[in-house]
Amino acid sequence: MKTLTTPRARFIEHRGHSLLFLDYSGLRDPNEVRAVIDDVKALVTAWPADRPLLTLSYVRGARLNHPATVAALRAAVEHNPPFVRHGAVVGISREQRVVYEGIMLFSGRKLRSFDDLGQAMDWLVTQTEDDT
Repeated sequence: MKTLTTPRARFIEHRGHSLLFLDYSGLRDPNEVRAVIDDVKALVTAWPADRPLLTLSYVRGARLNHPATVAALRAAVEHNPPFVRHGAVVGISREQRVVYEGIMLFSGRKLRSFDDLGQAMDWLVTQTEDDT
């Protein structure tokens, strides 16, 4: 299977597992955030249903509180459950925490937050190993 990746939505390897790395870091413009979300949706939907998909979202320095951005993120999180087995978010600021908690509440999803990329990647891999 060939998948289209971009610099901000790409697969990385960690301890023998593929992680879909979603790089929202530093994005301020809602249109740029939406473009990444659209790329992510295409990648997530194309992932084989029989393989666990793990997502790692990096949000440090991103502006995620614009209403259009919040709506797009919420729609993406609600879209992903059939495809994504586990997800982690890294770099949530105090301001972003409000958006994150609201999206988790209204979507019913449980994406774990971390301050460190390495810890998030290790946790994701551990979750997959626990699934087998």
